[in-house]
Amino acid sequence: MKIKYPYRIKNGKKYYYYEYRDIFGNRCEESSPSIEGLEIKIKNRQQLLSFGVNIPETTFEDYLNNFLTTVHFLNLKPKRKNAIGMYSIIKSKARHWVS
Repeated sequence: MKIKYPYRIKNGKKYYYYEYRDIFGNRCEESSPSIEGLEIKIKNRQQLLSFGVNIPETTFEDYLNNFLTTVHFLNLKPKRKNAIGMYSIIKSKARHWVS
């Protein structure tokens, strides 16, 4: 069963849209000229929400620390990690969180 999405006409072109509320209660909208493109955008938005990107309790600092430790520093040598400087900050904060 296909979902029927409402549409609007902008500049003579039909755009399908999907309205939702984000975690802050703000009304948001995704739109696309095709239903397939709209469903891809909705799927991507749901994946981001499932990863916890828009959770208000998480801050950018938490996201950055997570990115650096799990993605960026993964293939770097320890000497390079220390040269960057952020790694020592993350390590000191980790010691602070543990104690």
